Amino acid sequence: MRNLSAYSNNSYKQILAFATETTTANQIPGSSLYDHSSPDNNIRGPTDKLSRLLIVDDDDVDRERIHRYINKFKIPVITLDASNGAEALQTILEDKVDLVLLDYQLGDMTGAEVLGELQKHNKSPIPTVMITGMGDESTAIEAMRLGVLDYLPKQNLTAESLMLVISSALLSVHLEKHLRETQDNLRRMSLYDSLTGLPNRNLFFDRLNHAILSGNRNKGAFSILMIDLNLFKEVNDNLGHKAGDKVLEVIGDRLQAITRKSDTLARIGGDEFACISHNAETTDNAISCAEKILHAITQPIAVSERIIEIGASIGIVRYPDHGQDQTTLLSNADCAMYRAKRAHRSYEIYNETDDKPTSRKVPVSHFLYRGIKRNELFLEYQPKINLNTRETIGAEVLVRWNSPELGLVMPDDFIPTAERSSLIEDVTYATIEMAVEQLLKWRKSGQVIPLALNISARMLDNKKLAVWLINKIKTHNIDPQSITLEITETTLTSSSKLAYQILHELDEAGFELSIDDFGSGFTSFSSIRNVAISEIKIDQLYISKIQIDSKDAAIVRSMLVLADSLGMRVVAEGVETEQQWNILQKLGCEYAQGFGIARSMTADSLVSWIKTFSGNNKP
Repeated sequence: MRNLSAYSNNSYKQILAFATETTTANQIPGSSLYDHSSPDNNIRGPTDKLSRLLIVDDDDVDRERIHRYINKFKIPVITLDASNGAEALQTILEDKVDLVLLDYQLGDMTGAEVLGELQKHNKSPIPTVMITGMGDESTAIEAMRLGVLDYLPKQNLTAESLMLVISSALLSVHLEKHLRETQDNLRRMSLYDSLTGLPNRNLFFDRLNHAILSGNRNKGAFSILMIDLNLFKEVNDNLGHKAGDKVLEVIGDRLQAITRKSDTLARIGGDEFACISHNAETTDNAISCAEKILHAITQPIAVSERIIEIGASIGIVRYPDHGQDQTTLLSNADCAMYRAKRAHRSYEIYNETDDKPTSRKVPVSHFLYRGIKRNELFLEYQPKINLNTRETIGAEVLVRWNSPELGLVMPDDFIPTAERSSLIEDVTYATIEMAVEQLLKWRKSGQVIPLALNISARMLDNKKLAVWLINKIKTHNIDPQSITLEITETTLTSSSKLAYQILHELDEAGFELSIDDFGSGFTSFSSIRNVAISEIKIDQLYISKIQIDSKDAAIVRSMLVLADSLGMRVVAEGVETEQQWNILQKLGCEYAQGFGIARSMTADSLVSWIKTFSGNNKP
């Protein structure tokens, strides 16, 4: 909170210019607080609806003076008057008020008592500016304690100071509303698939957990159907990804139309869907549900003047017969689905023989378990650089799998399988072991390259992780600050108390913590406050189509301001072009990684790349 009487006329103009720039940068649809073509004293408000300003003062002369100042600057508000506290309370409780100018000393009560009464009525906080004739330090402290936006003594009340406080407050109201809308959108993005509108894997796993808890409590039953599209790869390869997206959109619409409200049908991967059916308690019910889904999927789809026919393979499991926890149920559903594919059948119900690896097309988990034991996993490294100095500040560790049976398998094709079982622990420990070994090799040759390791959400509930990792670096005398542990934004916001405890232990041990894919989910600021985060990595969603005056640029700018105020480093992900590089520099983003800088590479190649990388070699 600030005392606006301390502002000079020059400060007022600077604040006004800042408000103009900030609002324009955010490009809030349908409204603009300030008109660039207008002089300073011709400020217009949101075009869709004017803000409602309540003036609360028991002095008629003071109220009239405030009205006169508002009219002088044409401040874009609808004004309401209240001459005492009771009248103010009635107006606020019965009418929509966006901003309150509140005198501290009223005839029947104080401004503090007005705000206290509002709290008793569970009224959401309304932005309030305290205007008082007292002007002493104790009043200012009281106003601050009450959470008012600003404090303005009447003896310093001028048209300019009032203009400044109202314009700043209106901007705060407008940006707060925009922030809430953005958070709602981000929350939806974190729970629903943007292409099909169906629940995504995060929401699916959450509802599956609730279904299991309910089933355990009520001795109920339900079915899970794991759905994989057939011939979808051919659509992408022959007609392009836009055609593939169109097919997924159509299938998503069809599946939404046949899904009961009590069920959950989600898109959990590229062409993978899953359904929790509470009405499919018996085998016949589950088969009936599978046939409805198959009928919806297999109907012809018109794409690019061609008629496409897509099939599907469905694996069916029932709770509790085929498993009583997420990992077992989903693993068994996978097994049944792969069995349906191998047999060229539309659906299969799980049975125990599905777990026997009788052919090369058994679930990935079987090969992965053996692959870890045979040291088939290996690491590649993608450098992170300083955009201004072109200095390499470290590299992200990316695990790969070279399977004799499946060939080179990328993380997106085996990490989800590992996360649905205990294999994610084996993959994580193997990855850390290889990374530590590489750090030791570099140290022996005089190289110091900090590494960033991705940590799965499941590992944050593993009590052994922090102890094992801390002992590992102590044994080899490795500086913990040379290792950054990356967790996704969704993982952070959904973490348990145990996960926060583990993160705190890792921070205390000296490891740096990074939030990966920042902006792709819904960030809880309390989560950031409770964990010592060293770095945020802006999701490439905001980088891929960034323009200097775009919404993406405004969001990136906001993230940079947030990170700077919290003492965090910011890394932009997915930088591929010189234009993106230049825009990020102009926005003040120092660090980045992406294909346009360098793709992932072996350890030896990384050392050579660092030596030969030139500052003139932009993407």
